[in-house]
Amino acid sequence: MAFLPAFKSNHVSQEVTTGSAIKIEDFTGQEVILPKPAERIVCLLESGLAALYMLGAEEKVIGVNHYPYQPHIYPYYSALDQRFVQHTLTDVGEGAMVDLEKIAALKPDLVIIWAGYPDVIKTLKDRGFTVLAVQLDNFTDIWHEIELLSQLTGEEERGKQLIKDSQEQLTSIQTKLKSITKGKQPTCYFSWAESKLDAAGGDSTGTQLIRLAGGHSVTEDIKQEHIKANLEQIVEWDPEVIISWYGPNITPEKFYTDSQWKNIFAVKKKRVYQLPDAFSCDLWTLKYIYGIECAAKYLHPDLFPEDLEKEKIRLFRLLYGEKGEKLAHVQI
Repeated sequence: MAFLPAFKSNHVSQEVTTGSAIKIEDFTGQEVILPKPAERIVCLLESGLAALYMLGAEEKVIGVNHYPYQPHIYPYYSALDQRFVQHTLTDVGEGAMVDLEKIAALKPDLVIIWAGYPDVIKTLKDRGFTVLAVQLDNFTDIWHEIELLSQLTGEEERGKQLIKDSQEQLTSIQTKLKSITKGKQPTCYFSWAESKLDAAGGDSTGTQLIRLAGGHSVTEDIKQEHIKANLEQIVEWDPEVIISWYGPNITPEKFYTDSQWKNIFAVKKKRVYQLPDAFSCDLWTLKYIYGIECAAKYLHPDLFPEDLEKEKIRLFRLLYGEKGEKLAHVQI
């Protein structure tokens, strides 16, 4: 039986000495204070950008990193926002190489950034910018990110609804899996996009995905995020199902035509699957629900007979409103 992650809201907007300001604590424990909801946001990570569009706060975004303009993602954001088509949303760079002068010129009242760039965060703060540092280690953190951003943008009711809807979706999946007793879950190997041997370790979102979809990851006990497996390990694990992230190096055909994998149970039984595109199945946003639905269908086709394309349309409507169906039909 899979488990349902616990999430309890414990970060609420507070009154501070300057009046009705918004005061929250970010993922690194640092205090973030705004005198009023942010109106000019530079967002330097994809999960935050996705959350802002789901919250209906996209007009507040004035600068982004490289990612939305990448070929495999750009068609989706151009369908969401004409400013990407017109290239009027400023690309301020990536990671440790962000263009601080471009950010300064935009005069943001909030900068959202990955917590893994402490030097950039310090520099931004030294220049007087308000910074929200985000660190996502599990699916519960995604709800927390939505909660914080909803407070900082004045979209708290929408944030609560998004969290409630996704929790209900997850509960529905778990209810269908109640008949799967512990120890009877199909064994599953999850590979990332670089190669067939680039695997999700026990601390990875890939392994969390398998667990919530009613499977048992063969790497569950390896307490790392990513691991480099070897063929001897794969043979020993002999997974019943293989699920891979989206990418040309790890399509089902790549497994089926590799003679070194021909005796693996999942390969022999043609139970190798690839998750849909990186946007639709983003495991670091609320779209992780669609990833779980896909994985659950791969692992338990009798319990999940639903049409995955119809499920994507339904979920995208919930997450993106009226633009959701158009977004669900984007082809790359």
